[in-house]
Amino acid sequence: MSTSGEDTPSEHPPGLIYHYTTQSGLLGIINSGEIWATHFRHLNDTEELHHARKLLLKRADVTIRAEVRQPVTQALEGLDDPNFNLFVASFSEDPDSLPQWRAYAAAGPGYALGFRLRDVQLPDHFKILKCIYDEPEQRRKADEILTGIAKELPRDVPDGVKPQPYAHAITAFALIKDALAFKHLAFEHEKEWRIVSKSMMDDPPSYKEIPVPGGILLTPRPNREEVPLDFREGKSGIIPYRRVPLRYTRDCFPLAEVVVGPCPNPKQSCDAVRSLLVSRLGDWTRNGVTVRPSKIPYRNW
Repeated sequence: MSTSGEDTPSEHPPGLIYHYTTQSGLLGIINSGEIWATHFRHLNDTEELHHARKLLLKRADVTIRAEVRQPVTQALEGLDDPNFNLFVASFSEDPDSLPQWRAYAAAGPGYALGFRLRDVQLPDHFKILKCIYDEPEQRRKADEILTGIAKELPRDVPDGVKPQPYAHAITAFALIKDALAFKHLAFEHEKEWRIVSKSMMDDPPSYKEIPVPGGILLTPRPNREEVPLDFREGKSGIIPYRRVPLRYTRDCFPLAEVVVGPCPNPKQSCDAVRSLLVSRLGDWTRNGVTVRPSKIPYRNW
């Protein structure tokens, strides 16, 4: 089953894409040179995964042959398996978004960090993809995912091999390849891009592949992830995340712009950000990173 080893390559964002964050988020990102990728079950849009799953289940009925439809359905219905883990960090093409400021600047200044991610070398388990809001395009992409899976699945599961390993592999492939890019049309204004983990990242176990007649058997093995698992406080419980380093090949931080959200003293806030950048990232930031205030007349004070 070669699909479990294949990955769609990262897409190339146009120019800068922006990560909206709070004051503590700004300090953490600048001090560490990392973005936090949150476990997909803890994303703000609680219906997001259900939207992708419903679409894939619906398209499976019309796209793939009957003899492999059952394991695909079982895989999609098994997304609540605690061993299936994906991690996501969100960005936007919009550098000065009122809805984003309302979300991130409600309790103090927010910041939009503009990154040039085209040439960034992400860890092996991560890629960049663009969110899809257009429903016809989502259906086309879902059909592409399902058709690829159907071609790789054996017609009969080999004797002695339980269906569950296939379910894990199918689920991982289906979602990791593209389905986490599917978002409801109501969120189109976000113009979102994502850094997404490309594989099941269990800590422990992860899985190794063992060829068997007609397919691949997945078996647990100790996990040694390049991007370690960590946890932070949430409003209703602890949230798993992974620290994703952002580096150019020349080993510098790919930050190009910081937009300071609406605040009572925009000049003072911008000056403080410039001081932070020079202090933590070096003199190259004096001319290499633009710091500017938001132009949106939004007041939260």
